[in-house]
This record gives sequence, structure tokens and C-alpha cells, in this order.
Amino acid sequence: MPYVNTQDEHQLYYEHHGNLDGPTILFLHGGPGLGTTQNDLGYFDLTIVNVILWDQRGAGKSQPAGSLENNTSQSLVADIDLLLEQLRIDKVILFGGSWGSTLALLFAIAHPDRVLGLVLRGLFTASKQERHFFEEGETALFYPKAAARYLKHVPTNHAGSMSSYYFEQILEGLPEAQEKLSYELMYYGISVSRKAPYTPSEIESRLAGANQRHYARILAHFSVNDFFVPDEYIINQLFSLSHIPIHLVQGRYDMITTPQLAIRLAEKHENIELRLVDGGHSPHESTVKTALQEEMANLLARLS
Repeated sequence: MPYVNTQDEHQLYYEHHGNLDGPTILFLHGGPGLGTTQNDLGYFDLTIVNVILWDQRGAGKSQPAGSLENNTSQSLVADIDLLLEQLRIDKVILFGGSWGSTLALLFAIAHPDRVLGLVLRGLFTASKQERHFFEEGETALFYPKAAARYLKHVPTNHAGSMSSYYFEQILEGLPEAQEKLSYELMYYGISVSRKAPYTPSEIESRLAGANQRHYARILAHFSVNDFFVPDEYIINQLFSLSHIPIHLVQGRYDMITTPQLAIRLAEKHENIELRLVDGGHSPHESTVKTALQEEMANLLARLS
């Protein structure tokens, strides 16, 4: 299997798909920690573009699986640079949703000369204000049952900071607590990810067979460290990307990365093309997926 080896003993898994002579698109998965699947190819016309699927540190088929060691935003940005160097790719289009949008923006800020454009979904810049709504269960206004299940595992003396309790237990709790709260955190995320909610059996099916503890530990690791960037760092650095076209698809009913920031930034930055759609956070909703396919085509036409 194709791997890139880092100097700190991570092995980064990647795959090539599509037309090797076409523009290169690097797919940046969410989470952090979720990894890539073949379903992630559904946004692209593989007859004309070269798509790289890459599993970030600790995620998917990258090794060591679930590792938190040297797993930071800065190391992931360096990994992208290393991957592109190894594959002899000079410039790239970045495609990412949720955490993938964060990482895309961080790489573009660090290496603006290597980025042709970005297609992003569910904008997330890792600011504390953005994180509060989802992490602290304010989704109860729209998804009361999902939020109630999420909150019921938090002792009353931690009621003011539900996410801190979850992340502390997931990272440092007893093995039973780590497993249980990892599952519940992922269950909660899926529960509020779609405008038309998943049924309990659909959620359980999506969670079956996967290592929820790996996913949740990487997410907790990043969150307790404020995603390894100063608060509002990306928001304050967006001016440096004014020459890079950014196509942004945002669900109006996104409960995980709510749309207010995307709207505000699109109004402020002329290079951001915002498309609000009738959907939530999940890229698998038909409205969101269709919009991403169309915005990918729009960016390619703009660059041609």
C-alpha cells in the first residue's frame, strides 16, 4: 500500500484516483480523525481530475492508528507539504469539509503559492465561539432528544462545560468510560448532522464496526488544545488568501458548524463564493452533495 513516511515515525496512507494528467485535488477528511472512504470520490469527475485521498495522522489506514503523538495542526500542514513533495505536485486544489475546511485554510495560509483554489463545506475555523454551540449541547433547541442523550452522561457538577467532561474522560478516564463516552460523542455528532435526522437504527449501523475510541480521542486531543492555533487565527489571516478563489457550500441547518460565520466572512472577502443550501452538516445529503459537485466544476472552469 502507498505510504509516505514522516521523520517522526508516522506512516501516511494515500491513494491516487482519476486522470493523472488532470488538475490535482487533495481531499482533506473531517474529524479530526475520521479518515477517507471510497465514497469521498463521489464529488469529482475522475475522467478530468486527479484526486488524492489521504488519511491524516492516526486516521484511517495511516499508522500508528489512533496515535496522538506529534499529532497537531502544524504537523498535518507539514504532512501535506511532504506528501505533495513526494508526489512531485507543485500546485493543488484543496477540497475539505468541517475539520477538512480548517486544515485546507491552514495549509493555504502557510503555503499560498501552492494552492490553486479551495472547495469547502461546513466552514470551521476552530474558534471558541464556533465550537460552543455543538460541544455544549445547544443543539437541544432543534434536536432535543439527541442533546438530552448527550447531556445525560455528564454529572451535574460539570453541567457548565459538558464537552470538557467528555474530552477529559475520553483522554484520561478508565477504559470503560473512554469506550462509552467515545461512542456517545460520535452518536451525538451523527444525530445532529442531517436536516432530516437519522433514525437510531441508522446511527447504530453507521457506528458499527468502527473504532469510535480512535476517532473520539483524536477529536478530544485537538479540541482540548484549541486545535493548536490561536483563537480566530484563521479568521484574522484570511486577508492573505485574497488571490485564491474559495468556493464554500454551507447548510442552512448545519448544527455542527453553524452558518453565521460563513455568511459573515463571505460578505467581507470578495474571493469567497458562498452557496447556502437546504441541508445540514452531512456531505451525504443530496442538496449538499450536488452543490459540492457543482462548485467543484465551477472552480475548475474558473481556473481553466
